[in-house]
Amino acid sequence: MEILLVAAGIVFLLGLVGGAVNALMPGIAGPQPQSDAGPKVGALGVLDNALIGGAAALISWGMHGPVSAMVIFSVPSAASASPSGDSTARATPQPVLTVVGACSALLMGIGGARWISSEVARVQLREAGRLAAMSNPNQHLATMIATAPPAAALHAAIEEHRAAQPH
Repeated sequence: MEILLVAAGIVFLLGLVGGAVNALMPGIAGPQPQSDAGPKVGALGVLDNALIGGAAALISWGMHGPVSAMVIFSVPSAASASPSGDSTARATPQPVLTVVGACSALLMGIGGARWISSEVARVQLREAGRLAAMSNPNQHLATMIATAPPAAALHAAIEEHRAAQPH
């Protein structure tokens, strides 16, 4: 059981690395813009991405790795003898963590964090669009929302919305 925990720790660490790699891709991690006009929407940071990557890697390993068929709870059964009649059958050691398992963990860390980052970006762009629709027509803001990273687009929409509010 101890080696299993070590392997799970390695998988989680590889997922953390994968999530951190995702956060370092352009336009992924960023500041947390705050909107007074709607829900708080923020970009995932490096730590957020790393934790999501670690969790995604553990889930992948648990579903597809060598431990996927492991029994968590069982009912004790009677001892069975080997075909030769020897009741002390030898267990063959099985791999706990393979190269493909480690590579899958790293890939799932990147992919899982990327997927969650995309969901955050979708929410940010939806909020930016909502705020822009409530503001006066502004070509610069429209271009910014269409071309800037989602967090920057949301920040621009928040600023435009605040500027349009009566003081």
